[in-house]
Amino acid sequence: MNRLIISFVLFILVSFVVSCDGRGRKHKSNIEVLKENKLLDSFSENITYHPIEFSEVITDTILDSGYNVSIKVTTDMKNSVLEQKNKDSLKFKNYFRKLICHAKVSKDSKTIFDTKIDELFFNSTKGFENLDLNSSIISIVFDQIESVKSDSLVITSMIFNVKTNKLDFYDITIDHFGNHIIKKT
Repeated sequence: MNRLIISFVLFILVSFVVSCDGRGRKHKSNIEVLKENKLLDSFSENITYHPIEFSEVITDTILDSGYNVSIKVTTDMKNSVLEQKNKDSLKFKNYFRKLICHAKVSKDSKTIFDTKIDELFFNSTKGFENLDLNSSIISIVFDQIESVKSDSLVITSMIFNVKTNKLDFYDITIDHFGNHIIKKT
């Protein structure tokens, strides 16, 4: 009796393995098989982050005119701008991480300007209230040449719009009282 049960189980097992050879999927494309198993979305997306890792750039400069500028630019690991493209059946998602830009300016050892330069900074400045920066990356650098030429301190802001691929430059000029003026260059 045991031999009969073992033979029967062995026969069922062999017929199960032999019947699962993939003949039903032989003429289906890979996309059809993935759709059938609801796996297409997980294989059809290519997600990339720019930059991949955290970065930080700190600039400290002292000028003969009494200005001291400290600029800190770091990667915002929580906020990014999405650029999405479709090619064939693949979705390419590029996440461009925003930057956190902070500028601190002192004149004769007295802090006159200490602020985060971001969308809010530009939109709260007269003449720039309607500047659309939702899909833009903002970065800043100290412009030493322009600062030496004038009796003020100049920080250049670069605004890159990810959607339109457009790069704009703005000079933020800070006088010895801490007042600032923004001018598109």
